[in-house]
Amino acid sequence: MRLTAKEEVLSIRRQIGCIGGREPDSSSIWVVYAKRPFGGPEHALRYLGTYTHRVAISNHRLIALEDGNVTFRWRDSAHGNKRRS
Repeated sequence: MRLTAKEEVLSIRRQIGCIGGREPDSSSIWVVYAKRPFGGPEHALRYLGTYTHRVAISNHRLIALEDGNVTFRWRDSAHGNKRRS
């Protein structure tokens, strides 16, 4: 059985309403509006990639990798920003 877009939205809203412990408000249906990216999909991916692929520990903070253990420098903000490793 294939659902129409409206039936799919109502089905999802019912599921979400059950999670919250109340019936969903059926007086309005949400519609998503999104403009096309200005520079095309490649530009959008390049832009979003800068936010989704950040390095957790930068290379200059790494000290050693021995026997599967990583040693790195960090600042302890709870104790006056002392340098730790």
